[in-house]
Amino acid sequence: MGFLDSYFRLTSMTDEMAEKSDVGASLSSMQTKLDALNATMAPPVAADPAKRVDATATVSAARPTGAQVNGAQVIELDLIVMLPAGIPMPVTATTLVPLTEIGRVGAGSRLAVSLDPAAPVTLVVEWSRAV
Repeated sequence: MGFLDSYFRLTSMTDEMAEKSDVGASLSSMQTKLDALNATMAPPVAADPAKRVDATATVSAARPTGAQVNGAQVIELDLIVMLPAGIPMPVTATTLVPLTEIGRVGAGSRLAVSLDPAAPVTLVVEWSRAV
């Protein structure tokens, strides 16, 4: 009868955990985290397309956020963007990295990007463009 004893003990432990858990607080915490993630995934500030420039960025650091969207990883990148005038600009951007491109975001990697130099938050990694 050891099996039934274990079953009843497990059932009572589960009931006890259910009584002690605060579902409302857990949902509130999850909603706060979801709102923060949605804020990072918001579209960049609208910039005049005429002011966008193509540039090359070197990855200084890449940090996974732990989030995924349709299988793509959400990664925070620290980049040194080399503007066409030869001026380096440090930029931190959170971006979706397709699984096929995950190997391209290591420190020292170079990426094709575009941005408005006056608004670095508009940076977009252009995965299909060669460096």
